[in-house]
Amino acid sequence: LEEHSSVINLSERANTYNMPGITVDGNDVIETYGMTSLAIDYARNGDGPVLIEALTYRLCPDEQSLSETRAAQEIEAWENEDPIPKMADYLVHNEILTQEQLFSIEKEVKYRIRKALETAQKS
Repeated sequence: LEEHSSVINLSERANTYNMPGITVDGNDVIETYGMTSLAIDYARNGDGPVLIEALTYRLCPDEQSLSETRAAQEIEAWENEDPIPKMADYLVHNEILTQEQLFSIEKEVKYRIRKALETAQKS
């Protein structure tokens, strides 16, 4: 990013378009949801758009170059920040869902993805 932009946080560019910009931890589902909700309210109140920059990390290799150039330690460190297991832990720890309910949701999601993939391949 440093090679292609004069600012590190792209949300800073929003002010050049006369709109607010927010940078959030894209691996924190609750923070991202909260800031997105604020931005939606802002826009629905007629105050205009908000640029949200969600900082995250791509765990899988880049699709365009199937060779991995990142260090294994770097990827491993970021795996601990994966928002899906972090949110699952939060939901169980705060007694919002049980492990069984999470398993059921995961099973349903995998089924829907498989069906969508089959439909896409057929079309």
